[in-house]
Amino acid sequence: MSKNNFHEIMSQIEGKWKIFILNRLAVDGTQRYKELKQLMPEASDQLLTNKLKELEKDNLIYREIFQMVPPKVEYSLTEKGLNLNHIIYLLDNWAKKDPNQITFKNKYLQCEVGFALNFISGKWKLFLLGQLIETKRFMELKSILPEITKKMLTNQLRELEVDGLVHREVYPVIPPKVEYSLTEKGKELIPILDLLKEWNNEA
Repeated sequence: MSKNNFHEIMSQIEGKWKIFILNRLAVDGTQRYKELKQLMPEASDQLLTNKLKELEKDNLIYREIFQMVPPKVEYSLTEKGLNLNHIIYLLDNWAKKDPNQITFKNKYLQCEVGFALNFISGKWKLFLLGQLIETKRFMELKSILPEITKKMLTNQLRELEVDGLVHREVYPVIPPKVEYSLTEKGKELIPILDLLKEWNNEA
C-alpha cells in the first residue's frame, strides 16, 4: 500500500474526537447534535460541527434532517462506520490492557475508549505509528509528510514518546543522529493498523 493511500485511511479517523464520536454512535445508536455535545462539553460547537462534517464526507456517518420547527438533525453510522466498530473495540482493549501505565487525561470522556484516545488522538499520530513499524530518522518522517511542520512533527513524536508508544534513540555523533521506533506497547498496535487497511479496502 502506498504512503498516500495509508495516509488517506488514517486521516478518516485520526484527530481529536473522531473515534469517540464513532464509538458513541455505535454504542448509543442514533444521536442528535445536542446529545453528542453533552457527551463532549470540552468540544466547541465549531469543532464538533467540523468533525461531524469530516466523518460525513468520508461516508462514516449519515446526517438526517427532519423538516420541522426548529429543524431536527440526527446522526447515525453508515455501513462503513459500523464495520469500523470492532477495530475501535480492539483499541479500547489495547488501551485497558495495562491500566497502571495509562493516564486518563480527559475527565469528560465517559467511555473507556477515551483511554485509547489519550494515546492516538491528534492529527498524524496514527499515520506516524504506521510509519514507525520500521525505524526512521526525523528527516525521513518529514520527507514522508512534507505538509507537516517540523514543530508539529516534533510535538507529535514527543507526545508519542511520553505515552510510551515511541522510542527515541540519540547517537553521540556529529551531527547528532536521532532515530525513532515503536516500543513494545506501540508494536501491539500493528495488527490494529493492519485491520484499518483491510477495513478501508472492504468498505
